[in-house]
Amino acid sequence: MSIVSFENAVKTFSDTVYRVSLNILKNPEDSKDVMQNVFLRYFKHQQEFKSEEHIKAWLIRVAVNESKRYLKINSRNESVPLEEVANSLFAENKEEGVVFSEVMSLDEKYRTVILLYYYEGYDVKEIARILRRNAATVRTQLSRARELLKSKFKEDFYE
Repeated sequence: MSIVSFENAVKTFSDTVYRVSLNILKNPEDSKDVMQNVFLRYFKHQQEFKSEEHIKAWLIRVAVNESKRYLKINSRNESVPLEEVANSLFAENKEEGVVFSEVMSLDEKYRTVILLYYYEGYDVKEIARILRRNAATVRTQLSRARELLKSKFKEDFYE
């Protein structure tokens, strides 16, 4: 792999890797550490990738695994309030920050599929392949996550 192609991948996919990691760790500093580990693994990776989508899928899979490994290794697990994370990511658009906060408050299995589907643009089959889950499971998790979000926003609207 050339330095130019590595730099291009870092520029193109660093936000995605960071968001995936932040989704699991809920800590910006830990997410940056994981992001560095992911790109270090990418740099050392010997196999060629078929396309940019293949690179992106591989990086997301590694980011999920590295984040989970980071949780196991680091028992300190310092958390940042979800509102603070949403505010830093969506400073210009408060509505997106509110939606993102609600997404981040979901269980991890729902959060991850919502993030990959709506924020990263993957379809159900790709998410199933990345997360090594059945496509029907992913569809069910998406449906349940949507229902949970819908009920949360209805509660907020009628309060």
